[in-house]
Amino acid sequence: MQATYVSPRRRYFVYIAPDFQSAGNMSSHEVFMTLQDVPNLWVPLALLGLIIIAAVFFSRSQ
Repeated sequence: MQATYVSPRRRYFVYIAPDFQSAGNMSSHEVFMTLQDVPNLWVPLALLGLIIIAAVFFSRSQ
């Protein structure tokens, strides 16, 4: 759920946490992460891997 507060200068998006009264079904992790969010993790992980590979390469070359 997303609430919008409109100020004269900016628009704020406030995330409203879901009610945990029906939190007995914690097998669905849609509160924390969905499967649609997984492809978004590949870019930062790939960049982190490239940084680590470059650091190892340059540390061994000297």
